[in-house]
Amino acid sequence: MRVAIIPCREALRLVRLGAGGTLMVVGPIIGLPTPGPLGLVLFAAGLALVLRNSPAARRHYVRYARRNPRVQRVMNFGLRRRRGRVAGALLAEEKRPPAAGPEAADPQSLAAIPKDGVAIVG
Repeated sequence: MRVAIIPCREALRLVRLGAGGTLMVVGPIIGLPTPGPLGLVLFAAGLALVLRNSPAARRHYVRYARRNPRVQRVMNFGLRRRRGRVAGALLAEEKRPPAAGPEAADPQSLAAIPKDGVAIVG
């Protein structure tokens, strides 16, 4: 008998996929007797896990989202990766003009420097 060895990443992906499916099934059941939108939140979290870890589910979602743009905006917000958010912040920072020379420094720190540029430290 041959045993298949599953790489660690693949095993973790399968665990996430199973957890997402479980949340999608159990979420509405738990949400019925509890007040508030707990079932909806659990279902959305499960759906996000499934869509992040299943290429087939992602393809179905993409087809559905192209037909329904409003749903696409809401779901894309929840499915964004942190890396994309960090990269967006880094790109925004790169677009800022760089601070150059003493004119970009704090005006109070410049007041301590004499006009001739030589500071005497006591």
